[in-house]
Amino acid sequence: MFAQLRLLNASGLEFTALAEERGEVAFGSRELVVVIDPIDGSLNAKRAGGPCALSVAVATGWTLDDVVFGFVYDLHSREEWVAVKGQGATLNGKPLDPTVAARFRETGHLEVFGVESADPRYLAGAAEALKVATYRVRALGAIAVTLCQVAAGRYDAMVSLKKCRSIDAAAALLVVTEAGGLVCFPGFDKPLGAPIDLVGHAPVTAGRCEASLAVALAVANRPAS
Repeated sequence: MFAQLRLLNASGLEFTALAEERGEVAFGSRELVVVIDPIDGSLNAKRAGGPCALSVAVATGWTLDDVVFGFVYDLHSREEWVAVKGQGATLNGKPLDPTVAARFRETGHLEVFGVESADPRYLAGAAEALKVATYRVRALGAIAVTLCQVAAGRYDAMVSLKKCRSIDAAAALLVVTEAGGLVCFPGFDKPLGAPIDLVGHAPVTAGRCEASLAVALAVANRPAS
């Protein structure tokens, strides 16, 4: 990744890179930010047992609202998710349908709900909220890939059970929003007002619609146990 960034910089493009392992690396300007998570789902990659992805975002500022390009490549499934702000999102080159709706069961529960940061302690603390929220829970172990499942309508909503770093979600959140879904980092003035950095500021929540996002937010904002 950094070899390619150095080539881009040598060709005249100036930017700053922010990467999980390298931190902030200057390439001449802070007006453009390249956000890199080289392996989303690193434990899955180590165990060769599930989704793990390269996640790259480009932003014109230092909040998640400034993200204008998102790229997520699942190295396990070979699925490539791409989004350009204002131009929609694609999966393996085919446009994602922005009209896909969330599915609610007759009981009012969401049908499929993605959960990340699935430490048993967090799951135990969220158990009652999840019982109210959903019919079935899925835990992939990769935040960006889980967000992309919401983008495709495979999941109706998702939440991380602890604070999520911007770097983990920057690319995938644009895939969701350009595919007609909604993403929110609660606690900020704007849903995507969280800063782009390496600190976990808030849980990430996403839904196919306002109603399913509200369910995800209710889980994220559950009373402390």
